[in-house]
Amino acid sequence: MDLDLSLAPDDASRCLRLPLLAGTTRGGAQAQRVVWHDSADAALTAAGLALAAERGVWRLEKLVPEPSDVWPPGAPPPVVAQAAEVTALGHDLPDAMAPVVAFAGRRRSLALTTEHGAVAVTLLRGTLRAVTTDQAVARVQLSGEEPAVLQVALALAGELRLGMPPATLAGEALAVARAVAPPPRRAGATE
Repeated sequence: MDLDLSLAPDDASRCLRLPLLAGTTRGGAQAQRVVWHDSADAALTAAGLALAAERGVWRLEKLVPEPSDVWPPGAPPPVVAQAAEVTALGHDLPDAMAPVVAFAGRRRSLALTTEHGAVAVTLLRGTLRAVTTDQAVARVQLSGEEPAVLQVALALAGELRLGMPPATLAGEALAVARAVAPPPRRAGATE
């Protein structure tokens, strides 16, 4: 199970000091930069897609699920296509795309062992930067067997302001750039 949770940016520094994470195997913090692109008329965003460039790789991902998608709340967005060149994504993309917003920050990975199994914990912390605005953002990503991931998520939620993000990181970034509310991951009642 993979779970992507929003974290109050002010709580990000506390996260690594929690007793729950004290005995973890920690990887070094890595710089991370993601730049999202779109056309001037936001054609990709309107189509429910986000185009990201990160470390020489282009990634086209969904912003919101289609009615037929199996995309549970908190799950990372499905990647539609990924390639080293934007032209190799195999999708019709708008002409004249340009950078719209970027994430600049740090990613720290931890390996946690619980009574239910191993959980990979990733703390993502940084700033979404657009031409006229900046916004601090933090996410906690958990990966492992479902009982272990849920145990860690509940334990972290008891200590931090952690929750289900209303939008993907790309959705939040594009909304910051355009000064609008991010597109909701679901409309109406959940099934």
